Amino acid sequence: MNKVAIVEDDPMFAEVAAWALSQERDMQVVGNHRCAEVALVEIPKHCPDVILMDISLPGISGIECLRQLKRSGIPGQVLMLSGCEEGDLVFESLRAGAEGYVSKHGMLLHQFVEAVRDVRMGGGVLTSSIARKVIGYFRQEEADKKKFANAQDALSAREKEVLTNLARGKTYKEIAGDLTISIDTVRKHTGSIYRKIHVRSRTEATSYYLRNGGKL
Repeated sequence: MNKVAIVEDDPMFAEVAAWALSQERDMQVVGNHRCAEVALVEIPKHCPDVILMDISLPGISGIECLRQLKRSGIPGQVLMLSGCEEGDLVFESLRAGAEGYVSKHGMLLHQFVEAVRDVRMGGGVLTSSIARKVIGYFRQEEADKKKFANAQDALSAREKEVLTNLARGKTYKEIAGDLTISIDTVRKHTGSIYRKIHVRSRTEATSYYLRNGGKL
């Protein structure tokens, strides 16, 4: 018997999901919780095999609830539920340890039940529309990496020194003193750096520097 816990603040969807699962001979619903705070207390008591987790919960989010459950050692497989299909949320859920991610809209009940069963059997579940978004997310990430690599190659040795100092929080005056150049020259290098790495501020430039591990 596969034990399933539901963490979903939409009572109608939660009840329909619980009913659909209860019709299956190999499924038993052992919890139907409306918020993460209750789920974090109750789920460890029942050790479900599969946890259906809504991504948008009041209070503690579904993703944070997932992280806390994983850290506590709960062995259940987690299938994230969402009414939206934002690529960054999908990616964040998978990074947090979710085994699957499905949209609550457009799925037939038998497809929903099969998704739960597939996750229980060790499969990774993504609805087709979400899978396309995940693929698109990784493609964009790869394109960004190439863009950053090309930009880094375009920086001169002096510009890399200036960027390193900017990322360390130094003022233009301090950078000028360290590199024995004028403040105007620092400003010119900074403007050139921003253009080459496609940023508009010190904060964005620092983020670029950190994404590259502080290595230029």
